[in-house]
Amino acid sequence: MSETEISYQRLNSSGRIVVIGDVHGHYDGLVSILLTAGIVDERLQWVAGDTVVVQIGDIFGRGSNGKFCCDLLMNLQSQARKAGGRVVVLLGNHEAMITHNCFKYITLSEMYNFTSTLNFTDDPQEKFCQALAKENRLGRWLRELPTAIVIDDILFTHAGLEPYWAEYGIDKLNELMEVCMYDERDYQHFSVSLPIISPIGPLWNRRLISSTKEQNERMLADTLSILNVERMIVGHTPSAIVPGFEAGKTVKRYDDKLIGVDVGINPVYGGYCAWLEIIGGEMIERNTWSEKPIIAYS
Repeated sequence: MSETEISYQRLNSSGRIVVIGDVHGHYDGLVSILLTAGIVDERLQWVAGDTVVVQIGDIFGRGSNGKFCCDLLMNLQSQARKAGGRVVVLLGNHEAMITHNCFKYITLSEMYNFTSTLNFTDDPQEKFCQALAKENRLGRWLRELPTAIVIDDILFTHAGLEPYWAEYGIDKLNELMEVCMYDERDYQHFSVSLPIISPIGPLWNRRLISSTKEQNERMLADTLSILNVERMIVGHTPSAIVPGFEAGKTVKRYDDKLIGVDVGINPVYGGYCAWLEIIGGEMIERNTWSEKPIIAYS
């Protein structure tokens, strides 16, 4: 069974779940979190046993080392499975964009990561596109990332799932998104009715996390009911831009039924190396600058 096939089942965790928000190419931040959380050793080898790590998407975009983040996460996926753990990486809107020729958030230095240092005549964008092609390992891996997954009684998805999309069910939604990801049209040519680009779809939705309007609360309750889960964890929307919340901390809505973990890992958003741990149903906020949990809540 391939790593991507986990998108078509519900997983049960027997220990910790470590949730890492949007990385945006900040490799050093990702490594710092993995080391501090006890996921890897100094050689970046898996040491976390049966822990489940969920990276919420947006590995690329705005930063310069998305390639190395992907390489590390792919390596850890195979290591974790051998140890009884899991590394789940979700699809983010930035991965959907770059695999469909939309590079407006990609730095030139990121593209140069895909060129040969011995060949200065390489066209960085051409090499970047080649690496992202569906025939190549990275391109195939990105196209097959799950859009949503349920672990225990928690739904994980990049931006937020409203009832319309929840009605598809996890399996069908992931299948539909994979069809979109393998479609070769440019990003702007997708219909807004499709989940890959819809402004209220699972890769772009901000209204559930951004406000507590009664309509949003009803939509969240309906989604949780449809999928028979207790809460939803999302990224995509930095906590610093959510009214009433601080950078570096999670966003908690509707009696903790909705939790946002985009704490601003990339320096563009503050460089906060923080993450969420779930142990025995308890939610614990942790970061690399404090040895003790910042906030614990059930």
